[in-house]
Amino acid sequence: MKFIIEKIKTNLILRISLIAIFTIAIIGIAVLILSTFDFETIGATNNEELDVSEAIGKYIKYTPEVGTYSQITNNKQYTGSHSNNYDFITDTSLNWRVWSIDDKKITLVSDKPTEVGGYKNLGAISLSNCNGYNNAVKLLNDICKTCYSNNEIKAVSRSMNIDDIEAVLNKEIWAPENYKTRKTELMAYSGRKEYKVTRCYPVIYKEERYSNIDNIEKEEGIERSFQNSLYEINQNYLKADEKLNPLQTAWTKTKMSEKNFTHSNYYYLIFKNGFDNKDGLMSYFLASRAVDLNENNIDYDIFEVSSGNKIHTNTVFNSRGGSLEYWDRLRPMVEIPLEEIVINSKNNGMTKDTAWVIEKK
Repeated sequence: MKFIIEKIKTNLILRISLIAIFTIAIIGIAVLILSTFDFETIGATNNEELDVSEAIGKYIKYTPEVGTYSQITNNKQYTGSHSNNYDFITDTSLNWRVWSIDDKKITLVSDKPTEVGGYKNLGAISLSNCNGYNNAVKLLNDICKTCYSNNEIKAVSRSMNIDDIEAVLNKEIWAPENYKTRKTELMAYSGRKEYKVTRCYPVIYKEERYSNIDNIEKEEGIERSFQNSLYEINQNYLKADEKLNPLQTAWTKTKMSEKNFTHSNYYYLIFKNGFDNKDGLMSYFLASRAVDLNENNIDYDIFEVSSGNKIHTNTVFNSRGGSLEYWDRLRPMVEIPLEEIVINSKNNGMTKDTAWVIEKK
């Protein structure tokens, strides 16, 4: 009788042990599946364990709605130039890469500048004179919005601007406010110079933050990467009665490297084709104005990323009343609210053929 009881106990313990082992195995598999699912979907699960820095530069499949922007075609009213002789249309050869992710949105950037429409059908815009300076920011943003947005997922496109780049600079190594401009001894963002002879300025300058015309300073004006409406003026320029005393806002870096940025992939996104490709991207405008102070006159400029890993500004008008014409391409960015989409990151995202996938919720 004792043997029978002991045998029953042994069988019972064995059964319980097997059940426990089986249960643990099932739980382990479930945890593994769930953790994999969380890793592969961004936005759907609000995954706090995601290393956002690993997402920077990854290719991602995004398809903009096809659009056409024709407002400046063969019309110098807004650009100061007659050279924009083609409508801007959606450049379907662009691929897209992750610029940043936060708790509300993902921001994408095209893998190269545009190559369709505008100036000589090169994907470029030509800017000149006062209106080139007055309207550059809105024109660049409006073209990108028209050609590279997607209403179905509430994706809104705009042009890259200098604020995007400054936000990812490694300020401990290099910061614009500490850089001495190549033309004057003034420090960017910290120096002013007075001009009593050459006193011409574009009309938008009067509205800009930090402008100073006849001792009237605009402390709460519009920022360099903002423009709400287009300026339609026939007058080439305005002129201060007594003097201009502008603040230096342009900055020039003759050559940049990976160490200048918070993440090395930003260097490749801004200047290069791919993560390690030695070939540089084509140059492109940034949707940001700049005031550059010279010894005898003020240059009114537009920021540009150029080949050779450089960031600088190009003059379209100066305080002597002179104008220059300059053309360059566009670099679209797209902002998509995460509440609208699921991002499947099952692929590694290292090439356009292994891109992450955007899925509408």
